[in-house]
Order: sequence, then structure tokens, then C-alpha cells
Amino acid sequence: MKTIADRLLYARKQRGITQKSLANAAGVTRVGISNIELSVSSGIRAETLFAIGKALGKNPEWLLHGTGPEESGSESTISSNGRSENSRVIHYPLISWDVLSSDLSIEGFDSKEMHPCPTDCGPNTFILIVRGDSMAERFNEGDWIYVDPDKTEVIHGRFVIAKTRESNSATFKQLQDLDGQTLLKALNTNYPSDLRYTRLDESSQILGTVVAHVRPV
Repeated sequence: MKTIADRLLYARKQRGITQKSLANAAGVTRVGISNIELSVSSGIRAETLFAIGKALGKNPEWLLHGTGPEESGSESTISSNGRSENSRVIHYPLISWDVLSSDLSIEGFDSKEMHPCPTDCGPNTFILIVRGDSMAERFNEGDWIYVDPDKTEVIHGRFVIAKTRESNSATFKQLQDLDGQTLLKALNTNYPSDLRYTRLDESSQILGTVVAHVRPV
């Protein structure tokens, strides 16, 4: 199953439901479901992806990319009228980078947007929208990243949100352990080396680890 069309059709047939029943459960149109299965749609909104995954009990990341666990980890049933009922669905706040870069507390932040996580997320997880091109092409501007602030361990290869002494602004980078030094690395190979690497010292702060990634298509 190489495409989202293949995986959606497989998941729907596996559940033994019609396009109309799935559409009703996800709050979309039957034509919308049909267009995805026929690869007619040029893109799918994150909200739609989550709604379909929730209705099918499938991991949205698996539906979109074919990666990660197939099952969502939450039990979902679709009744005869096409409504989806989940036993446990937790939503997380979408926050701005300004909140991270200020002295405001993330805890208790009142977000107007709340969304489910496509994988297992800690209770304090929050969502950021990627800005800039420093992490391209793996992470593109506009992608959603889910950040767990309870995971702050310095582990080589992890993707983290951090603050450094040079800049009080929050930044999204990959942790690298090179020659005994811990560095923050930008993935964009077009960046010069002096911009790609920043040393993580005692005054730096890891604000959380990226635990999920959603890319609109």
C-alpha cells in the first residue's frame, strides 16, 4: 500500500463499512472520501485526516505516510447511523511560537484550537506549526509538530524545541552528539555550516521533544 488512497480503501474495507458511513462518522462528504480513494484530491486537511483516522481507529500518520503503528491506540466504533464513538480521545492545544519565546507559562495556556494526537502523547503535549526552512526537507513550513515538554533528555538524533544563550527565541532543531559536544542541527543542507550547528551549553534549555509530525498533502 504505497499511497493514502490504498491505505484508506484497505482500512475502510477492513472495517466493512461504506463510503457514506465513513463520511458520516468523520463529518465529511461521501464524495470527499471517494476522491481520496481514487487519488482525485490534491490534498487533505489535517482536521479531515484526524477525523477519518478517528472514525476508523487508525493512526493518521499511518494513513498519510504509511509510517508508525497502524492502529490509533484508541478504540473506535461506527454505529449503524455512521457516527463514530471513541472510548478515549485526548485533544492538545495548538500554540504560537511567541508563547514559547516569552516568559509565559505553557501550562494552562488557553488555546482556541485543540486537536487529537496521531500517536501516544504525554498529558502536557502541545502543537506547533513549523515556520521557516531550517528543517527542510524532512519538515516543511506549515507542517504540524507535537511537542512533549516532559521529555527533555539530551538524546542524540532527537528532534527538539530549545532555547540557547545566543537567542532567547525558541528554535526547532535536531540534537547531535559530535566529538563530545552537544549541538543543535538544522537539517537544511543549503545552510552554511556556521548556521546549521549551534552549541547546546549549560545556559541552553530544551523545551520539549517532538513526538509526532503531520504534513498536509
